[in-house]
This record gives sequence, C-alpha cells and structure tokens, in this order.
Amino acid sequence: MANGYLDNFNQVEKNLYIGDIVTSINYKTLTEYNITHILVCGEELSCRYPNEFTYMHLHIRDTPSTSIREHFEEVFMFISKGIRKGSVLVHCAQARSRSVSMVLSYLMRSRQIKYKKALEILKRNHPQAEPNHGFRTQLIQYEKEVAKSSGCMSTIF
Repeated sequence: MANGYLDNFNQVEKNLYIGDIVTSINYKTLTEYNITHILVCGEELSCRYPNEFTYMHLHIRDTPSTSIREHFEEVFMFISKGIRKGSVLVHCAQARSRSVSMVLSYLMRSRQIKYKKALEILKRNHPQAEPNHGFRTQLIQYEKEVAKSSGCMSTIF
C-alpha cells in the first residue's frame, strides 16, 4: 500500500491495518479503507477525529522499561470488536514498535501462535516491524499464557 505519504500503512489481515501518525490523520485513507476503530499507541499521540471513529488510546512510551502486558487483553477485545464492525487501524508514531507490539499480541492470541510466528506473519506485510527489546521480552512471556489457553486443544488433537 506504500505510495509515498503512506509508506508505513499496511494491511495485516482482513480488516486489520497498521500505520504511523501520518496514516492516523489522513481522513481520506481512513474512510477509503473503512476504518471504524483506531487504536492509538503513544502517550504523545492524540485521537484526531473523536466524533468520527471509535478510539482506544494507550498512553505508552516506546521504552524497553514500559510495561505493555496489562494492555493485551483489552487490545484483543478492542480489535476483535472493531474487525466485526468494520476495520481497525493500530498506530503509533512510526509503526515500528508500540503498534507492532499490540498487533503481535493480537495475532498471538487470535491465532494461538508463538511470538516468532506472529512476527513472521506481520513482517510479510509490514517489514519495518521491530518491537523494542523490552516489548519483545513481554510478548515472549505472553506466549506461555496463550499456550495455556489453547492447552485443551492440544490434548484433543
């Protein structure tokens, strides 16, 4: 989807997109791609069109010491609901670490996959995905929870 001013806007899967701040303020693009829900990942970022879209705003910093784990459940619920109603944009400033980490947590839970597999899937469409090492560690720890929740499936098959 890269076309100059939207170099960091990519489709992750049906009705789920990732982008940067430029994407989040481009009203034409948001409506063109049927974006109905926007997950903003950054304390310095704002919700540009609060009367037009459903927002969730995570006030997080892109630092390795920032805790993001407590947001994974609410992010999963927000994205899941948004995908059922339209399309979801997950964005941060550069679409490299914070938004990527939230999309990875969603993919891990929705597909019951490990971090490495989720990153591989995401990088196919969004090659600049690169969570900071602190976020990466938290996502790898999250694998254990995702595996526990799917544990009954592995005993059946």
